[in-house]
Amino acid sequence: MIKKITIIIFLAGIFLAVDFAQDLIYKFLVEKAVKTATGLDIEIGHFRLGVLSKQFIDIKGLRIFNPDEFEDSVLADAPAVYADYNLSSVLSDRIQIRDMRVELKEFLIARNKQGVLNLKAFKISESKSSRHFAIARLRLKISKIVFKDYSKTPTVIREYNLNLNEEFRNLDGIHSVVRIVIVKAVTGTAIKNLIKFNLDSIQKPVASALSGGTKIFDETTKNTAAVIKGTGGILRETFHAIFGRGKAAEPK
Repeated sequence: MIKKITIIIFLAGIFLAVDFAQDLIYKFLVEKAVKTATGLDIEIGHFRLGVLSKQFIDIKGLRIFNPDEFEDSVLADAPAVYADYNLSSVLSDRIQIRDMRVELKEFLIARNKQGVLNLKAFKISESKSSRHFAIARLRLKISKIVFKDYSKTPTVIREYNLNLNEEFRNLDGIHSVVRIVIVKAVTGTAIKNLIKFNLDSIQKPVASALSGGTKIFDETTKNTAAVIKGTGGILRETFHAIFGRGKAAEPK
């Protein structure tokens, strides 16, 4: 009996060790893919990979960093990134992501004391590797955009609650996600008037995806609309009860 328990514990230990090693390997691969797509250093707080019953990548605490010459270290803070992938495609040169969800808590656009804009630090690259990601659907949330201009005295700081929640289809790689985030961060706020940054080279490769983007209304928004509609009906009926519905005009 003791021998059986020992064997079970031993096998469970091997399984956990393999699972842990697998997560580390794929975490490294994802970090490399994001760094290649942005040209910037990144950090992943928690990484979990699903392989058997459900295929997914679950990332918590993804942060992208500014280069050293900028006063703020963190450029983008994404508390959650989730993707469903096709397991059979992992062995091919085109890894298929069925659904990707990216939640950005904050995106920083900054100009340092030398007047250099951090957006220019992005080295958006279409990976030269033979393997790349094909993303069927991206659901993107961006809560807040922050602008800081350290070339001014005192430092100019502006915060914008973007509250973007949109869906995009058929993206060819992580670099396309990065392009869409930058375009939405700049054009969705008054920041575009402050930085005068030419987006053409970033925007053109994803023009089709951007034009097909759709807003997502969550349950809270839908429920609020339903309440407003219902309240309007109640007020209308109350008005009719007090003042009458009126008579239809008689034909002449």
